[in-house]
Amino acid sequence: MFSSRVILFLLPVVSAWHCRLHGEKPWEDFCNGNETRSNGVSGCRPYSPLDHDTSVDAWTHAREQLQAEIFGPSGAPTRSTPDVGPTPVKDGIVFGNCICLLRGNCKLNECTAPINLTKFEWSTTAAVNSTHNLTLTSTVFHSLNSSGLAPDNQEGFSGVGPFKKGEPIWPEVPMWPQRMSDTLVIWHDGHTVTDGCHYDLDGTVDWLNQVGFDVMHIQMPYHGCNAADPLHPKSHTAIFEPLAKEGVFFMRFFLDPVVLTINYAQSLGYKNIVMAGLSGGGWTTTVASAIDTRIGMSFPVAGSMPCDFAHTSWDFEQFCDDKWAWVANYTSLYVMAALEKGRNQVQIIHEWDNCCFHACGRHTRIAEYNSWVRSMTNGQFVTSATDGNVHEVNPRDKVIIAMMTEKWLNSPGGVLEDTDVENMPFSVTPLRPPTKEEL
Repeated sequence: MFSSRVILFLLPVVSAWHCRLHGEKPWEDFCNGNETRSNGVSGCRPYSPLDHDTSVDAWTHAREQLQAEIFGPSGAPTRSTPDVGPTPVKDGIVFGNCICLLRGNCKLNECTAPINLTKFEWSTTAAVNSTHNLTLTSTVFHSLNSSGLAPDNQEGFSGVGPFKKGEPIWPEVPMWPQRMSDTLVIWHDGHTVTDGCHYDLDGTVDWLNQVGFDVMHIQMPYHGCNAADPLHPKSHTAIFEPLAKEGVFFMRFFLDPVVLTINYAQSLGYKNIVMAGLSGGGWTTTVASAIDTRIGMSFPVAGSMPCDFAHTSWDFEQFCDDKWAWVANYTSLYVMAALEKGRNQVQIIHEWDNCCFHACGRHTRIAEYNSWVRSMTNGQFVTSATDGNVHEVNPRDKVIIAMMTEKWLNSPGGVLEDTDVENMPFSVTPLRPPTKEEL
């Protein structure tokens, strides 16, 4: 007998006011020069600050200038052997398709299998003054493709009737995690890591492993495994702004671990380097792919927008009036990430992101800076906004990362065609600005 009670769920109506996620009105969605800093920023330039021609040679020269501003006189690190490790991590992966997990009656570790995880560390040192150096360590986790490992969920023959008791059985000779290809994905966490030292907070690394990629996982300075107190990460603005005022090349604390990890990966035989990251990790991906041409495919997720957009969520290293940004601001970084033929970047943002860099109300302006960046590059650059109202790597983002990486790997010379980026799934932003007739 059905209950006569009716429960109504009232859902909010999606309307234009949702675009004002941070108190912004569409007509006020421009950097006014004094939104983030009391001293009045002057970093609101919409496009490249290059004061010379924008030929490939000029962009290459700008990249060299940017490298010098980031790494200082000593240049980018060249060593390829980790300072600590690699050492095994005795951990496992919980397989979500395991039958007892779906039933909620798993025994201890019944749906868990080892994933062949190792970790290693880099040390980065920068001179603060004539008598003091600052050294930070960066922990990196290396996990291998686990796409061939899964439990056998076939029902057993014990029990009676339709409810036969079946337990997950691991194959006697499973395809354990192993090096399967010459492709590596570097995944970079953001500022949101506050739950201690871990290797995969939101399951993105596990997902990449399960679809067939080896991954090296990096975290931000003073966050996660790189924090003295992992539950209370320190503010980058509080730490690095005073150092920058003293002339310290603080940006290398963010970029050295990436460059060193690529050096190490190539020493292991990896030839194709993909990089992706969320939030501050998306910002790091944006900068790293601009300065390191070994990164052939990059996916910054909710990591930046051009400097003339209104913003409210920044860390010091991201400010548009930082010294590095006067060499090459964000649109310049986008160009450098796809400057050479065969190098490509898919910038992923979210329509209703509750933190930063939302797309709602901005589609035309997004398409405009995309057109400008693409006019400068020989590779592909595109911004894809996916539906979502959480600052995360959502399932649509993951599909885009895997799909476009596969397209890149299977395209001669890594050359993606216009149709490849035009036909990406889940994107709510257009590839080009609308014509007058379409408005």
